[in-house]
Amino acid sequence: DGNAHPRALWRTHALDALDEGHDAEALLWLAEATVHASEDQARVDRFLLGDILAGLPSPDATMNCGPGLFSAAFRPDGRWVATSDRNGVIQVWNVRDGTRIRDPWITGGHPLQVSFSEDGRSLSAAPTVYLPALRGTNLHGRALRWDTESGRAHPGGIDGILWGGFSVDGRWVAAVGGSNAIVLADTPQAGSRRVLGFHSKPVSGLAFSRDATRVASVSDDRTARVWDVAQAREIGPPLALDGMGAAVCFGSTGDRLGVVAGAGAFQASLEQWDLAAPARRLGTEKVPGPMRGIQWVTGHP
Repeated sequence: DGNAHPRALWRTHALDALDEGHDAEALLWLAEATVHASEDQARVDRFLLGDILAGLPSPDATMNCGPGLFSAAFRPDGRWVATSDRNGVIQVWNVRDGTRIRDPWITGGHPLQVSFSEDGRSLSAAPTVYLPALRGTNLHGRALRWDTESGRAHPGGIDGILWGGFSVDGRWVAAVGGSNAIVLADTPQAGSRRVLGFHSKPVSGLAFSRDATRVASVSDDRTARVWDVAQAREIGPPLALDGMGAAVCFGSTGDRLGVVAGAGAFQASLEQWDLAAPARRLGTEKVPGPMRGIQWVTGHP
């Protein structure tokens, strides 16, 4: 029913997944429905959530992450996990027993996406806004990095960011600026900024290549664009997507791009691109929506 409220459709998908024995998929659909439900309906949904959770494997450890877990990331050695809640409180936990490593970092109330460096010695957090209605507003936050052993903040935090992300080495921050601009900030130079270019509609995803030489962006304008960090320019023409861009990531070698496009309530497209000039689409796979993240599996090209 095209006129049905998405909440009802999410619940329908959850029940269908339960009937087919896909408990984890049902959990995702039902959690989405519960967030948007009235209190009476949410109470019913929570009973269903309890039944689903009871059928899943028991957790090895449980962390009390506060109100509204927003993002989480494992340290590369698997010993710690970092979490951020909807109020921007960041905590680091011991995976083995669920104990907190140190006091939380209070960052100022913006939702933050957390990530560890490859060597696990630093933790990065950057504002992240997924709702298109909020892009281009003045709800700006700060991108920060910490030393994971000492807990001290690194110098060079970047202010005035609606959302963005750090390169793996922590030197660069790619962010979304006004007029759908892709902005590059250099953390050692106290946030020195350059505009790489523009999309014609709101930007939906950003990613650095592993060697931090390229930035990729996707947008509601149904394109993906790849930018050269050193020369601050676009590489080749925009890549035409099957739908509005939602998320993007590089392959481990930097010459492949993964894109989520057309991420509506029902279906999304996973697109794989070869960036060798001229860039070409290698394949497209339809998957259930909504989907707003993508990551290349370590060890694959």
